Amino acid sequence: ARDFGFRKALATEDAATARSALENLKSRLGIDSAFFLSVDGTAIVGNELPSSAQARDMLEAFGDGKLVGVAMMGGTPRQLVAAPVKTPRLLGWIVFAPKLDSQNMQSMQGLSSIPVSAGVVVQRAGSGWEHAAGEFSIRGKGTENRPLDASGLQGRSGEIDVGGSANFFAMQPLNSIGQDSKAALLLLYTPGHRAR
Repeated sequence: ARDFGFRKALATEDAATARSALENLKSRLGIDSAFFLSVDGTAIVGNELPSSAQARDMLEAFGDGKLVGVAMMGGTPRQLVAAPVKTPRLLGWIVFAPKLDSQNMQSMQGLSSIPVSAGVVVQRAGSGWEHAAGEFSIRGKGTENRPLDASGLQGRSGEIDVGGSANFFAMQPLNSIGQDSKAALLLLYTPGHRAR
């Protein structure tokens, strides 16, 4: 956001130079997705750009100073981190949007002293929670591992009964960007079961 060449390229609408600078930065940071969101809500210069509705939600959030959060883009939860780009007037925001995927969730699982499965669940307006990222498996007595049906989760922690076997969960709300859904980190512990 403070790189002179990047700011100059955006201010003079030199898309090729801005794109090159952004690709270089993505490479150095090891991030798979980044883009520039202008003050008029147009996502330009980058890859995996948000839809116009998502860009409007981001514009509203960033304008209110909410620069970090989770948003669904292309059906995948992404951790958004934005920084304003000024020349000195505000041109827009550079947005880094890495996927919150199974690899990220496995890294998180490794931080726990007990075997937990970690993932992201989302709740769209008027519906229950649904699995969005991470690999959950739950085990009931006499049953094979099966995918987690997150639709029945209620509250921030509790027990999920599957085939007579207790499975415990804890959910932590995540700062969500967008009006159509909420996101939460879900930790699942199945006694006697090893997380992947």
